[in-house]
Amino acid sequence: QFRIFAHKSVEGSVAMFAVSFASFAVSLLFFSAFYSFSLFNSVLIALGVAAVATVSEALTPRGVDNLTVPFFSSLLYLFLMGGV
Repeated sequence: QFRIFAHKSVEGSVAMFAVSFASFAVSLLFFSAFYSFSLFNSVLIALGVAAVATVSEALTPRGVDNLTVPFFSSLLYLFLMGGV
């Protein structure tokens, strides 16, 4: 376990990264049928969003991460896709 602002486990953070990456990669793969995403860019975006989701989950106290994870993940996605 590690503690910055809340008690988190390394295993939990690895699981958070893996599930975030997998779910976002599958979503981008699905939407690539409707929009032009290159596979390489999709993997890089999914890695970046998963990393931001994991870090924001690790740094925020319990309960608040339900707000910070989607907020920062969405913000990064919009930034990377040129929406912000």
